[in-house]
Amino acid sequence: MRWERSEELGSLRVVRERVRSTHLTDGSEATLRGNEAAATYGQHGAVLPVGALLVASHDTTSGVVHFAMEKRAATATATDPRWDYTVVDAGGWIVERGRITSCVRCHAEAPNDEVFGPPGL
Repeated sequence: MRWERSEELGSLRVVRERVRSTHLTDGSEATLRGNEAAATYGQHGAVLPVGALLVASHDTTSGVVHFAMEKRAATATATDPRWDYTVVDAGGWIVERGRITSCVRCHAEAPNDEVFGPPGL
């Protein structure tokens, strides 16, 4: 299935370029983008609202791979707002989506709101 947010990527604001990332094992850097709902990303102690979208885009030898996280509203099974994760390949196809175990496990260690911020936060 193609990622429905692919067309938005060009309109997302660049939050940071050359972000050090552990998404890929090659030690590559990413460009981090966010939508308007993620405007407070990077502010100390900020809790992003439902609808916030952050995308780390990695240039690889086979094209750009995206790691996205979007904050969702509470549901009957999850009483707190939560992040859903999506991995998108260079062709814009969804590789994996939802509460991806490896994403949830790593982002649980983030200092605030399951989000890693710029150095110093």
